[in-house]
Amino acid sequence: MTEQSDCYSVAFADGAFYRKVIDQARDIILVINLRGDIIDVNQAAVDAYGYSAAELCKLQIYDLRAPETREFVETQMNNARQAGLLFRTMHLRQSGESFPVEVSSRRVCFSDGESLVSVIRDITAAVAVEPALQESEEKFRVLVENIHTGVFIFDKRRINYVNRATQIITGYSEAELLAMDFWDIFQSDERDLVRERGLNRLKGVDEPSNYLMHICRKDGVNRWCEVTAMRQIWAGKVMVIAKCAIGCWLRTWGTLSGRSILNAN
Repeated sequence: MTEQSDCYSVAFADGAFYRKVIDQARDIILVINLRGDIIDVNQAAVDAYGYSAAELCKLQIYDLRAPETREFVETQMNNARQAGLLFRTMHLRQSGESFPVEVSSRRVCFSDGESLVSVIRDITAAVAVEPALQESEEKFRVLVENIHTGVFIFDKRRINYVNRATQIITGYSEAELLAMDFWDIFQSDERDLVRERGLNRLKGVDEPSNYLMHICRKDGVNRWCEVTAMRQIWAGKVMVIAKCAIGCWLRTWGTLSGRSILNAN
């Protein structure tokens, strides 16, 4: 039996199938005992760190951490053992090069005792673009905070950003809006359609991008608005950016027609 298979058998007695599954994972997987010894690794770990599996299994997790982060290891291991832990830190390759990672670590009970299983993602690319994303977000905020059109962003169901104009149009504060589902700001008999279109748009289903709806203000007054919505990827998340424009012609049209064009394309 090779050094590598000995190392694997310490933590995994489930056979070749399980071995194949974890070696197909794109993320690094390390199994660490409660002393910090590395007792099993997957192929992604071998590729990322530059050590063989046998070499990695002779190391402790401290050896893979950048020197300035080692003082936090014991606390992080304790937290991971108690309730699981997600955190960012810096790891080291065999070459001495450091790289940023995101670690999800949790206690697992094996037949020979407790260990921590850490799933580790190399986030070098994500960290590299974060300054550009932050600059882009700041430019976006400067723009939308200085227009009279209401702009709000939601993912899943909750609103997670509103500009000042949205607060003025709806009469709700920022805190109140951020506690609402995105369809709650619309007239009650239109909410089902708004919810359906919004959730479909998040899934990538084609929906009308422009339509007329009623905004239901906090004071109970309903106001016509033209809604424009688009699906956008922002910081790795799928979300919908919507804007609500209110104008005199909309109020006039609503008075004359007496109804909302729910299916306007």
